[in-house]
Amino acid sequence: MFRILLFFLLTLIFFPTPSYSVSFWECTFATVSETLLPGTGYLYLGHYDKALTLGLTRWYLRTEADKNYQHDDFQQDSNDIYDFNEEEGRVDIYLTKETAMYDYHAYTHLMLSSVSVYDLVDTGCEQNTDTYWHFLAPFRFDRFGGNLSFWGPLAGEVVYLESDSTETTYHLEDGFRKHELYQLKLQREYLSGIGEELLFRGVIQKQLFRFFSGTFSKTVSRWSAIVLASLVFGATHDGEGFNVDSQGAFLSGLYLGWLAQPSDGVFDLTESIALHSWWNLVTTYYEFAHAREAPLDKSQAGVRRLNLPLISWRYRF
Repeated sequence: MFRILLFFLLTLIFFPTPSYSVSFWECTFATVSETLLPGTGYLYLGHYDKALTLGLTRWYLRTEADKNYQHDDFQQDSNDIYDFNEEEGRVDIYLTKETAMYDYHAYTHLMLSSVSVYDLVDTGCEQNTDTYWHFLAPFRFDRFGGNLSFWGPLAGEVVYLESDSTETTYHLEDGFRKHELYQLKLQREYLSGIGEELLFRGVIQKQLFRFFSGTFSKTVSRWSAIVLASLVFGATHDGEGFNVDSQGAFLSGLYLGWLAQPSDGVFDLTESIALHSWWNLVTTYYEFAHAREAPLDKSQAGVRRLNLPLISWRYRF
């Protein structure tokens, strides 16, 4: 941690602060720099608050993820984790603490990276505080609390999960309990809705809409952007564990894309972030509510991959 702080202090000294409006190429440089070396892009732009909050946090998460990855007990193959018995309606999950911590640190780093990319691209690298408010979007019920478009999917998810009889057992090593894993998962899934929506809807979909608007009508541009962004969203989901597969993610992306841009030229990510986060949080709650806990026999960790159906209310996206 000391080395990280020292790096930030040295960079703060040697990086110039632009005293003028940021050009396209300067913003591109800052965005690439921030993505590869957390904090450096913000320091170059003089955004010291985000260099300390987002940049320093990402350095810490990256360091911890690397430490977990290098551990002898880290499960490098996802096939070593999930065992799905469809006939008996049973899922066994074999998980070491190092693997769980790596997943938490690496994924949280990825989501905060997405937040930084959105923050820089959407504003053209101008200083702003709006990005911070997106972290509170799932609780902005004043913006979406009366919308059936938010409550309808969640209600359908709860009805399905209440009737789901799948038995889940977590096989965890000594010193690592189910409630600890549950807390990590809740934090991870809360951020997943924020990071993924800011990247796929806030950056990719919005930039595609701007690109198409130069040639096509606003309506054609909007739906083209929604569909293409959803295809990219689907391509990043492979159905591992309780995550939805690419086809299901594509369909989810279409709905979230429509929520984020309900009409031509109007973007509001609050409801899509909220639905995405709450969907994953509710799924995680039911995943752990009736799950059993058992000791981990590390010789059992070489198990099969969990194959998911095309569409299900059970899985996260």
